[in-house]
Amino acid sequence: GSIDVRLRSVTNVVVAVVGSFTGSGAPSSTAGAFVPIVPSRAVDTRYGTPFARLAAGGAGTVNPAAVPDDALGVMQNVAMVAASGAGSLKVYPSGLAPAPTATNVRTVAAGQTRGASAITRLGSGALRIDASVATNVLVDITGYFTSGVPA
Repeated sequence: GSIDVRLRSVTNVVVAVVGSFTGSGAPSSTAGAFVPIVPSRAVDTRYGTPFARLAAGGAGTVNPAAVPDDALGVMQNVAMVAASGAGSLKVYPSGLAPAPTATNVRTVAAGQTRGASAITRLGSGALRIDASVATNVLVDITGYFTSGVPA
């Protein structure tokens, strides 16, 4: 498959592929089915939930309580709040090494708050969050993807 990106005036563009959908000819399965939930805040470093504000180069790990332990991944809104300068935030499966080079959220100046939606696979039921600059972090889980394994 392919996509078209149409821009009026931009010097740099990054497109990250985060998944795909199967066609109607694929075998039926419950694995990977999306289950929307009432948004649930999993991270709010302004209040130390579940860790404090990240320092530059800092990281935190969270196991989102709003999703089943066997979930494959989550849909989330991720925000950098009051960043100390230009930088980025990566959210990826806990235990993944090396860390991905792609980022989820970027700021270009101190004091900025920026957010984005992201779909992230879970690693051992958890997410890892890396910050390149000091920042508060918010993560709201809006849904999860099932493992398809009967309970």
